[in-house]
Amino acid sequence: KENKVIFIHGPFLHEVKERGYYSIRNRNGVEVDGDGNGDIVKVDYRDISNKVTVHGAHRGGTHRHEYTRSGNRIGFTYDDFILQNYDRTIGYMEKSPNAPNGVTHFFTVILKPAEKDNSKPGEIEKANDDSWIDSLGTMRAFIGKVRNDNGIDFDTDLFVAEIPLDVEITTSYSGSQTEYPRPPQGIKIRRLTNGLKVSGIVRGSYDGKTIAFTALDKNNVKQIFVTKADGTQKNPQKITSFNSDCNSVRWHPNNNYLFFVSEGNIYIASIFSDKENKIFKLTDDNLERTQLVVSHDGKRLAYVIATQTRDSETKLVKDAVGNDYKQIFIMEIIWEKINSSFINLSEIS
Repeated sequence: KENKVIFIHGPFLHEVKERGYYSIRNRNGVEVDGDGNGDIVKVDYRDISNKVTVHGAHRGGTHRHEYTRSGNRIGFTYDDFILQNYDRTIGYMEKSPNAPNGVTHFFTVILKPAEKDNSKPGEIEKANDDSWIDSLGTMRAFIGKVRNDNGIDFDTDLFVAEIPLDVEITTSYSGSQTEYPRPPQGIKIRRLTNGLKVSGIVRGSYDGKTIAFTALDKNNVKQIFVTKADGTQKNPQKITSFNSDCNSVRWHPNNNYLFFVSEGNIYIASIFSDKENKIFKLTDDNLERTQLVVSHDGKRLAYVIATQTRDSETKLVKDAVGNDYKQIFIMEIIWEKINSSFINLSEIS
């Protein structure tokens, strides 16, 4: 939407004496311009000094900041510093004239988790691996650690938080020394799976209608599933049946294809098309690619590979095992080859 970048930032050097060093419960989001001018803007305010937390501030660390595609909201995971008997949860922030102490955005949690080891059946103790589903930020999907009906075990299932555009973020409660923050009025939580052992970061299609995620099969291998974001699909559709885990799931902007990594190689799977549930292998060298992303126009992929250390003369450095650097690579997508070479899922499973 704009030429801006948001990322995690620990305490500034002049803040360390008062705040301490970086940790999961001691960090913020900051924003910079993409032109590289070096200007840094704090988006969220951290307050642990007051008996009642400053309205619109948090008391811990925000992490995995993610803009909506429209730029109106920022989602994140959150870890509280004051009440550490609560596990990780998720939240969002918006630009607001009521944002505290000179920052740009007003903070709130999306979900107040149940206290660790003290939840009841059906209650969520932890929320994580979240992402926006639609471009306006009215749905954020996440994985919830939820107490099983037997009152002893836990399930990890797919949930969606509905956050209508008319939710007034300032109706949230930022907490106190004895009370955990609470979300604003009007947010609803829906459960989309039950006992499916969901894991990994969930991803919404560009049209906001479908969620892709990974879950363990009967052999404890992570497979890819998709399901409708509105909750009308009773059973998620299983896309892969691989012998090795599938990771780094990403949508193509046309909503019909998924990219993912298995055993270091990149695959593309057709979804809801005339090539339904067919998969094409884009690489075949097992180079342990990670952090896969798709360009906004859908024409290129980027990822990282741990690459052997070399000296100034480009010779491999001896005894450099363990010192490999992660390098960024880009792949052009050749659609003509893909469209003519799709193979059945059963042939590569």
